Amino acid sequence: MRIVDIERAIEERSVKPELEECVRVLLQSVNDWPTEIKSTEHFIQELGSSVHGELDEASIRARLSKIDFATKAWLAESLDELTEIFAFFPKGESIIQILKLIEDDLGKSC
Repeated sequence: MRIVDIERAIEERSVKPELEECVRVLLQSVNDWPTEIKSTEHFIQELGSSVHGELDEASIRARLSKIDFATKAWLAESLDELTEIFAFFPKGESIIQILKLIEDDLGKSC
């Protein structure tokens, strides 16, 4: 799903209230990523290249703990924000599963 479509859904208030804060956190993480992200698929690819493993909370936190903040501050900020998303979903969900749930919900309203 294109990031611009997710941003539009927030602006038009077509996101379910229970997902709105989660989607805002996602957008903040995407906006802080060191390179431009145009879609959720692209974001997953970039995360996979950076995290080198499952895209779950433990792997993202492990990657975050190894980042040199002096040289990769934007990456660290983005991953730190991304870890906040897990609080909105059952333990054990991956970012891929979470994004699919968000996309499925937004697909119904976009």
